[in-house]
Parts: sequence; structure tokens; C-alpha cells
Amino acid sequence: MDFEKLQGIWRNGAATTTITGDRFTTAQMGTEYGGRVEINEAAAPKTLSLHFETGPEAGNSNHGIYEFVGDDWRFCLNMTGGPAPKEFAPSPLRGIALETMVRREAPAPPLANAPVAELQGEWAMVSCVRGGERLPGSWVRQGKRTISGSHFMLYFGPQLIMQGTLSSDGPGKFRLEFSSGEAPQLGIFELSGNNLKTCVGPFGGERPVACASSKDGGETFSVWKRC
Repeated sequence: MDFEKLQGIWRNGAATTTITGDRFTTAQMGTEYGGRVEINEAAAPKTLSLHFETGPEAGNSNHGIYEFVGDDWRFCLNMTGGPAPKEFAPSPLRGIALETMVRREAPAPPLANAPVAELQGEWAMVSCVRGGERLPGSWVRQGKRTISGSHFMLYFGPQLIMQGTLSSDGPGKFRLEFSSGEAPQLGIFELSGNNLKTCVGPFGGERPVACASSKDGGETFSVWKRC
């Protein structure tokens, strides 16, 4: 039964989808979606529908086709709410998205539960480079990070973007676990007075070895100042 194959946690980049029975939840960059998944494995190609009940898409449905390729789950969705596509081919102009989801286990527990004493308090973003691309100054000026014990919250303006647990992985190292379900991020930091540099690897990726960001590495390098 394909429903049995679908059960568990799947990841595509920063997006994590969990399927339990006929229920799904998807988390990406602090935004959560949820609802009911419906499949027809007797169709050719096999079809699926995602009926959103929570999150920004609540009340909408996306229809598509799917298949299993080895251990991966591949689907092609009509993101406009229209009929399912006939073939596995993306078409941005028509709102057709092709995604491959990789199965993953639940995030491993933090290597250490202790908070990072040096990072406590509120920090204002000074600059940020993500995947080798510098964020615009108008965006950066809105960034703020609050760390209290092992709990962290990241805001841009009044909007809470991310929250979860920030715990120590040893001197100059930390680990981020996200309440919305994304794969953890491993990071390093350099503190000089009230000036802080942090660098985290991609979701579920390796820890950076230096405070720098490149397109190939996908690191996020940011500079902060204590408020």
C-alpha cells in the first residue's frame, strides 16, 4: 500500500513534510501548513491531493501526480488549485511544481542541552550573507535575535520567523533545533565584546569551518550587535 510507504518524515531542502495516517504537516522557514492527503494509487499516473486545513493555504487544495523512485518520493503539483498535471514536468508559468522528497529520520537530540552563556540576550542584525548572496540592508535592519536560556527567537520587524532551541556543542559551537520541524542546523560563533559573528550550515548539513558563506556551501553568515 502506498499510504504505508508515505508514512514518516520527508525533506526537500529546507522544507520538512510529516505524514501520519492521512494527515500531513509541512514546515518551511518558520511557516507551517497542515491538512489531509488523498491518493489514488490505481490511477495511471498515480494521483494525490493535498487539502490544506491550517496555515496560509487553509481552504485550498493542490492536485498532482506522484511516484516512488527508489527510496525517494517524487510528485508534480498544480499549485493553482487546478487539475493534476499529466506528466512529471515543471512549468512555473502554469504553476506546476516538481519536487523530490528524501526520507529522513527524526532529528537527533542535541549533543548538549546546556545553553550558550555568551549568546544570551537580544541581538540586532548588522549584516547577513546567505548562500553567497548578501541580504538587502532594508531587510537586515529589521532583524533581531533573542536568546533566553536555550530558547531562541528570530524576528524580522514584528514577524516571528523562527524559534526553537539553541544549545552548546562545545566552545564556539552551537546547534539549532526548530520547533516547526526543519532539520537542525550546526553553527559556529565568534564573540568580541558586544559584536557577534555566527555562521550556520544548511538545514541538516555539515557545520561550517569558518565564518563565511558561499553558494556551493549554502552557509548563512551573519553579524550581530548586542542591543
